Amino acid sequence: MNRYRRISRIVDNSMRGYGDTEWKQDGSIAVRINKKKSKKEGRCEVLDSIVHEETHLKHPRMHERTVKKKTKASIGRMGRKQKQKHYSRFT
Repeated sequence: MNRYRRISRIVDNSMRGYGDTEWKQDGSIAVRINKKKSKKEGRCEVLDSIVHEETHLKHPRMHERTVKKKTKASIGRMGRKQKQKHYSRFT
């Protein structure tokens, strides 16, 4: 059973990287996305960052290389509505 209950999705344009997932001691999770940095690369990079961090939420022990492969595959299978759902979580 997952002990993490609260998930905060935050746009943090001051970060160095594209995104970050942080598990906190109080049982919450903070997912941060740098939209400014991602938008320089294009709209696909923003979606890639969002889905990448969401994959980390679902599979916290998965290796980074596997997360990248899984992210690329899942974006390829997504429809327009699913993509919009992911974007709307970080507005």
